[in-house]
Amino acid sequence: MSKSKPCTTGQELSNLDESEEEGGGAGWIVSYADLMTLLFAAFVVLYGTIQEGRSQRVMGAVGAIREAFRDIPENIAEDQKMGDITKGIFVFKAFKGERLEDFGPKEFLIKSDQRIAIDRDKNKVENLINRMAQDSSDYDSKLRKNMITEPNERGFTIKLSGAYFYDEGSYKLKAQARDRLLELGRLLIHMQNDILIEGHTGKESGRYPQDELGALRSGHAANLLVKELRFPSYRINTLSYGDKRPIALNNTRSQIIRNRRIEIKVLY
Repeated sequence: MSKSKPCTTGQELSNLDESEEEGGGAGWIVSYADLMTLLFAAFVVLYGTIQEGRSQRVMGAVGAIREAFRDIPENIAEDQKMGDITKGIFVFKAFKGERLEDFGPKEFLIKSDQRIAIDRDKNKVENLINRMAQDSSDYDSKLRKNMITEPNERGFTIKLSGAYFYDEGSYKLKAQARDRLLELGRLLIHMQNDILIEGHTGKESGRYPQDELGALRSGHAANLLVKELRFPSYRINTLSYGDKRPIALNNTRSQIIRNRRIEIKVLY
């Protein structure tokens, strides 16, 4: 007749747990969920260190991460190429000081790399604005001050503001400002993105109510692009905020002039 095994008491179980921990038992194992949390936190930190723009090292870091997590296709169709990146292994060697020469072989970004595409196109617009200002007989500092770009949640925004573009109470662009808009439009056509043109006012006097004046400004700009450049009308939407979204207080004349503007949002 077989003998039954003695029951393990609570004290013995406690001692067993302690011996397992001291001997390197299962207590060190990190759960899958905890591991994913740590990885997510690491990538949040990495993302926070990336500056806007397209520096070689930032693109290389992006390439390294892409290379680590998924293969980049060997052959990418021409209409899907967004630019080139440096292969990750060469970047890491350069960071560690193991390579002093140029980074080496390159791969192509594809159109799914949206943030990189946004930065690239925003830089193109910035370069155009700088070129327009420098091509003037005298450097056009007023253009550079009143035509600016900034990121938004869906892409980036181009602001055309102030007395450089509009007279008080008028929805029509000034002659020189009209030419600037058309130069910008020629670039935007080739980007293949939808655009939203917002009209804004600065508590202006005149024949039109503020909301109507904002609508006339955005509509006039859209019509210029369509009629003069054959910009596809289905890629343009217009909107008016009137004086409800100022970028400066409406207390002084200079502030009111600054709020007199349109904003072109390039959407991705």
